[in-house]
Amino acid sequence: MGAEPICGKRSKVQYNRFILFLIITSALWALPRQAAAQDFLLEACLWQCSPGDSVAPYVRQIQREAAQWKYAGFTGLWLPEIPAAQAASLGALSGALRAGGIEPLVFLPAPAAAGAPDKLLADAKALRDRHRIRNLHIGPGLEAWHYAALLNVMIAEKAVPDIIVADPGRQRSPAGIATWINAVYDQIPDADAPHIFPRALDHPLREALRKACTSPGYDVRQLFSAGLRDATTLTGFHTVTYVNASFLPESEALADPMLAYSYILSNNQLGLPMVQLDDYRNAEHRDAIEQLMEAHRKYVFNSTEVEYLNRPDSERRSVFRSAAQGADEERAILFQMEGRNTPAAQASGESRDVLVAINFSDAPLRVVQALNPSNLRPDDVFYDVLGGSDTPELRLNAGEESGIPFAVYIELPPRSYSMWVQGETGMVLPGEIRLSAARTGEAVELSWESPGRPGIRFFELERSANGGIFERLAELSAMPGAQAAVYLFLDETAERGKRYAYRVKALKTDDFFYSPVASVEMPAERTRFEMNAGKTPDERVLRIRSNVQGPAKMTIYDKAGQAVTAENFAINTGEARRLLLLEALPRGVYVIEIKIKGERVWAERLVRL
Repeated sequence: MGAEPICGKRSKVQYNRFILFLIITSALWALPRQAAAQDFLLEACLWQCSPGDSVAPYVRQIQREAAQWKYAGFTGLWLPEIPAAQAASLGALSGALRAGGIEPLVFLPAPAAAGAPDKLLADAKALRDRHRIRNLHIGPGLEAWHYAALLNVMIAEKAVPDIIVADPGRQRSPAGIATWINAVYDQIPDADAPHIFPRALDHPLREALRKACTSPGYDVRQLFSAGLRDATTLTGFHTVTYVNASFLPESEALADPMLAYSYILSNNQLGLPMVQLDDYRNAEHRDAIEQLMEAHRKYVFNSTEVEYLNRPDSERRSVFRSAAQGADEERAILFQMEGRNTPAAQASGESRDVLVAINFSDAPLRVVQALNPSNLRPDDVFYDVLGGSDTPELRLNAGEESGIPFAVYIELPPRSYSMWVQGETGMVLPGEIRLSAARTGEAVELSWESPGRPGIRFFELERSANGGIFERLAELSAMPGAQAAVYLFLDETAERGKRYAYRVKALKTDDFFYSPVASVEMPAERTRFEMNAGKTPDERVLRIRSNVQGPAKMTIYDKAGQAVTAENFAINTGEARRLLLLEALPRGVYVIEIKIKGERVWAERLVRL
C-alpha cells in the first residue's frame, strides 16, 4: 500500500476471555449459533492482487479462515472477478465459504454495449442455477436501466438477492448517485419497490474519511453531510460503506484506517459496512475491528436514529477545552445513537443510548458536550465499553459549571476513539469467547465458541454455586493451529435447588483471560400428587406433576398398618395420571403412600365403601 499518514492510533485495550469440551474445526462448523444481528462484509483481493495465480489455492485458504470470519460477525465475502479460465473453481470456492457460514458476493462486469444487458442477465442466472449464488456486486459503468432490468427479472423469478451492489462510478456526486438509484426505482413496479434495496458504493463518504484522516486542515464535521445517507434522500439500505478496498489506487489507501472504521462500524444509519480483508488480517487492527463489530451488535443494531451532536448547526452546546492545543470542534466528531430498541435495551428493559467520540487531532481531546435528553434521566451514567478513553464513566452533571444541562465531560487521547453506553454495562472484548449454559434434564449443557487465537494451550471450565467462589470443573486442550472452534461440555454433577455460574479460562504460556459468565438455575425437585374420584366408585385417578424423573414406589396399607399392595412405577417430567382400581380391596379404610429414593413424599387416606 502507498504511504499515508497514520489514521487512528489506539491506546491498547487489556482484555479477558473463556472455555469448554467437544470440538469442531473450521472445516466442520456444524453447530449453529445465533445469527449476527448486523451484516458485515469482507472485501478480498485474493487472486486479483496476484495476476496469474490459480483460484484453487485460495479455496484451501478460505476453508481455513471462513469459520473465523463468521465467528467475528462477517456474513459475506466480496470476491474479485474470477478469470474466465478459472470459472470451474467457483463451485468449490462458494462451497468453502458456505461451509464456514459466509455467503459469496460474486463480481459481474457492467455491460459495455447496448445489447449487453442480456449477457448480464444470463450471467446472473447461471451463477444462481449452477452455484446457488445470488448476491452480486457489479462493476462500474452500469446504467440505471441495466440495473433495473436485472432486478425486474429477479423479481419475476422470485430470486431477488439479499445483497446486490453496483458501482455508480467514483466521480459521481452524492446527488448524482441518488438520482441514479432513483432512476432504478422508476423502472421497478410500485408494488415491488418497497421490498427492493439496490445498493451503491458510498464513494463520497470514503473520500471524506480519507481527508479527515490525512488532512490536518480538514473540518471533520463534514463527515456528517458527506455520505449518501446524510447528503441525499437515500437510506442506509441503499449504500455500502468502506474504508480501504482493492479497487482503490494504492496511493489512496489508508495505512492505519481505524478512525475511519470506527465511524462506519459504530453508526448503523450509514449503510452496510465493508472491511478489507488485508486490514482485518493485520494484527494491529484485527482486535479493534472485532471489538467495534461486537459493540455494534450489542449496542447499535436496531437503533433508529443518530444525532450529530457537534455538527455546525447543532442545538447541542459544546465546550472544547482543548481547542488551544488543536483538538477543537473541527478535528473531532461526537454523535449519539438512540437506544430504545437495541439488543442491550431489549435485555435490560431500559433505554441504552450510545455516545461515540472520534478525535482526529494530534492533541488530547477535552470537551464538554450536551446530549439529546429524550431517553435520559438526570442521574444517568454512560460507561466506556471500548476502553479507549481517559474518562471511563460520563456523568450528566459535567456541564453545570458551563450552564449546559445534560452534558458530559470527555477526554480522548490523540487520534483515537471510544464508545459509551447509557447504564451500567461491561467492556466489549475483542474476539470474545461466547459461552452459553442451558439446563437439559438433570444436567447443564455448556457450549462456547472460541475465536482462533495463537498461543492458547488449553481451557479450564470453572463453576460457582449460589454465588460462591469459582472452582475448576474441567480442563481440555485447545484446537491446534489457532483454529476457531466450538466446544461442548455436559455438567452432570449439578444439583437441584442451586444456581450455577460458569466461566471459561483460556490459558496461554504466560497469560490467561476469562470469558463472560453464563448462569443457569437448577430448580429444586418438586413432585406433587393429587387423588381424584374416577368414573366408578371403585376407581381413583392419581394426578402426578413433577419437574424430575425417576423411580417411585406406591404402597397401600390397611388400618392395622399392614401393606396390602405395593407397586414400583416411573415418574416422568411433566404431568401424568395413573388409574387405581380398588375392586380387589375389601371394604374399609386404607392409607396410600408414595416414596421416592426411599423417602416418603406423599400419603393420603383412602376409603373403600
